[in-house]
Amino acid sequence: MSVVIKKYVNNRENNFTSDNILDTIFFIFDKITTQTKKSKEKFSSSFDHIHKNDNTHHKQDSEPEDDSTLSGSDTSSDDGHCCILDKYGIEDFVVLCYKCLDFDEHMLIMAMMNLERILEKDFVLTEQNIHKVFFLCMMEVHKYYNDVICYNKDYAKLCGISTDELLDLELEFMNYIDYNMNIPDDKYNIYKKNLHKFFDKNVIIQSTYL
Repeated sequence: MSVVIKKYVNNRENNFTSDNILDTIFFIFDKITTQTKKSKEKFSSSFDHIHKNDNTHHKQDSEPEDDSTLSGSDTSSDDGHCCILDKYGIEDFVVLCYKCLDFDEHMLIMAMMNLERILEKDFVLTEQNIHKVFFLCMMEVHKYYNDVICYNKDYAKLCGISTDELLDLELEFMNYIDYNMNIPDDKYNIYKKNLHKFFDKNVIIQSTYL
């Protein structure tokens, strides 16, 4: 478990029980994006992170200071520049979202199941789009399965994009999953078992995107 994850675990009031699931998810992310990078093809999507200065895809790994930026000034600008995504690598970003959205292990697994549904539609996951794609996976689970009401502007601030862009991405996301957020219990249990098996035995999950 990374130093950053331990930092958030120690600061969390209730028990953080999903560290093994997070490690597994991050390993899967690395496997997918590494394969994408090896292909040497150029992939682009509306979920890509466009850097402000050179208009190229950008991701920077850095340790987050805290989540105080979420309650401060707006984290996005009119040119589509994502300040949050400039600061956070994918691992730190997911942990931050996990903390701020008060996620639990079950919701995290359902977010991964949503991601798999997208990838089964031939969506190519890259280092440039993984932040926004998985954020949408988490956000929709949070909206559908959580009783706490959050406004779109709050989700947008957490992701570091404008509310308009968030709504556009949400529409595209829902198209990928056929506007169906229902996850049957049997499929959930199988997927959860596979994730635990992946972590415990260090074996590759037999999945279309791996």
